[in-house]
Amino acid sequence: MSEEQTETPLVVEEINVDAEAKKGPSLDKRISNKIENAILIGMGAFAITRDEIEATFEKLAERGEVVRQDKRAKMEEMRLKWEEMRAEQREKMKVKSTVVNSTATVAPDPDAPTKADIESLSKTIAELAKKVEELSSATGTA
Repeated sequence: MSEEQTETPLVVEEINVDAEAKKGPSLDKRISNKIENAILIGMGAFAITRDEIEATFEKLAERGEVVRQDKRAKMEEMRLKWEEMRAEQREKMKVKSTVVNSTATVAPDPDAPTKADIESLSKTIAELAKKVEELSSATGTA
């Protein structure tokens, strides 16, 4: 073979290499890029999901704290109201006890004579005294 024949195939190969380069990236490179993009998309989706979950958990925790504080406030309000009611009930019982005790010392005995009874008896005694005097003067023993 002559030198010209060996050089010609080299030129053809160079042209073929240039033609491949003009076509764009090789199939392997394109597949590699697609796989890399798919991995990046998955990682991005994971990162966004994680951020949203963390934000949601944070909101839930804050809301839970608000609910807990509200419940504590309501429980405290109910406890104070209960204490107030107990104090009022104790005061009522104290007043009732005082009234019962006062009534017992002030109220007359139901068997004790009333003013009308005393006046009636006084009148009866006066009449009897008058009759005794009359009888005494009539018998002369007075």
